[in-house]
Amino acid sequence: MAAVALVLDVMLRDVTAPLEQLTHCMKRLAEGDMSQQVPNIDRNDEIGAMARAVQFFKEGLAERLRLRGEVDRADTSAAARQKRVDALIQDFRLTVGAALRKVSSQTDEMQGAADRLSPLSADSAERARSEEHTSELQSHSFISYAVFCLK
Repeated sequence: MAAVALVLDVMLRDVTAPLEQLTHCMKRLAEGDMSQQVPNIDRNDEIGAMARAVQFFKEGLAERLRLRGEVDRADTSAAARQKRVDALIQDFRLTVGAALRKVSSQTDEMQGAADRLSPLSADSAERARSEEHTSELQSHSFISYAVFCLK
């Protein structure tokens, strides 16, 4: 019986307890607790090999979390940059839209002024032709009178 107790004690101390420690460590790592130190890593038996394998997975998990953080930061930065670009585009659209409305309004005003000036200019041209004709008639009359007076 003492031999069985001794074997059980050795198994508990050298095998079962280290396996429970590794199991606990792996559960904590699976929960995201990266502060957990991997126990029994310095052992030169199967338990030590398992502990080193857990350490390898822990380092891989740490690297994956680091890369995910970088990707998340890059995504956040890209989203913020896109938001700024969208805001600039919207501002540009509003500014250009307002300028186009103003140009359109001024074009309409100019068209209205042109429409109002067109009859005036036609009337002025007609008056100028009439005055020119009157002036020519008066000039001919004056010349005729002058010729008459000289005879």
